[in-house]
Formats: sequence, C-alpha cells, structure tokens
Amino acid sequence: MAGGECCGAVCVNGGTAYFVRGSLSVRITRVSMIVRIIRAMMDLFTISQVIYWLGLATWFGGVLFIAMSAPIIFRTVRGERPLLPTVLSVNLENQHADLLAGAVVANLLAMLWRMQIACAAAVLVGLTGQWTLGDHSDASHRMEIILRSSLFILAVIFAVYDGRVLWPRSNKYRQEYLDHADEPEVANPAKDKFDQVHQQSVTVLMITLCLLLGMVLCSGNISGSIATPTVITTTR
Repeated sequence: MAGGECCGAVCVNGGTAYFVRGSLSVRITRVSMIVRIIRAMMDLFTISQVIYWLGLATWFGGVLFIAMSAPIIFRTVRGERPLLPTVLSVNLENQHADLLAGAVVANLLAMLWRMQIACAAAVLVGLTGQWTLGDHSDASHRMEIILRSSLFILAVIFAVYDGRVLWPRSNKYRQEYLDHADEPEVANPAKDKFDQVHQQSVTVLMITLCLLLGMVLCSGNISGSIATPTVITTTR
C-alpha cells in the first residue's frame, strides 16, 4: 500500500499501524496527572509552612511574654509587701511577697509548658515539610535547614528541662517552705533553693528565647523545591 490512510485513532502507512491520537491522549493524561501531583505537593508544602510559622510565632511570643513578665511580677508584688494568712511564719525580709509572686510565675510556667509542647509539634510539622519538600538546590539552603533544625532541637531540650525538671523542683521547695514555715532551720534553706531554681528557670527561658529568635532570623528564605508547572496546549 503506497499511500497512507488514517482510520480514527490509527494511521496506516505501508501496512504499519501507528496509534497517533490515542498515544497523544495518553501522554497528555500522564502530564496532567504529574502536574496535579506537583501542585498537590506544593499545596502541602504551603500548608506545612503556615503551621510552622503559627507554631514558631506563638512559641516565641509566649516565651517572650513570660520572660518579660516574671521580673515585673516579682517587683510589683514585693513593692506591695503582702501578708499570706496561710503562712504562719513572720514576714521577715518580705518572704511572703516572694512566695506569692513565685506562685503566680509557677502557674504561668505551667501554662507555658503546655503551650510549648503544642508549638513544638507545629514547628516539627513545618520542618518535616522543609526537609521533604523544601529547596535543597544549593549548599546554603541545606545549611539553613540544618541550622533551623539544630536550633529547634536545642529549644525543645531547654523547654523540656524547664517544664519537667526546674518547675517541679521549684514547687517542691516552695511547698517545703510552707510546710516548715515556723522552723527556720528548714524553711530558710528551702526558700534559698526556691530562689535559686527560679533564677535558673528565668535563665533557661532567656536561652530558649534566643534560640527561637535564631530560628525566626533563619526562616526568611524558605521555599519549595519544585515550581508549580503550567500546561500549554495548542490546537492544529
């Protein structure tokens, strides 16, 4: 057969059949499927980064609030020189004020601990998106992700140390002081330990705040690894 003849989706030329329209349709379907998958990946990356920024901003703001408010609470309560009726000891050196302010700050730290866990989970979701779907095209982007991840791990370690070690220890010494308020040989060392642990807790908060600030400063150049493609169709 010298000539060529097209029959529907098959082109017959010299006895050889070529699937023209069917093959083109399959290719277009495959490309469209790939485009949809890539767009879904980009949408997933965007969602993960929204969660990341919400968690990081809330975490940073909460720690900043507690770190700034704790000294103000102690200074204000000490200035009022309160007397606690449940504490039988004489209010020497304004110890009742320290106990009251310490109780307020301890309750704030308990709330902060729960908030930090929730925020850390949100930041972890965002970091997972950056590792799996983020831009790793050059060494600088990879180094930024490693740096953010390292700062995050350190911030979680300090948060856990503050919430699971320092805060229970502070409550223990405060309760020990209250139980032995009329026994100076027991109450005074407990009060000194309470003040020491409180100062350590404030120091840990400041370190955590610096780590979170570093994460914020290192998060200004986050981008996805794949640009959203577009499909151009032409008709002939």
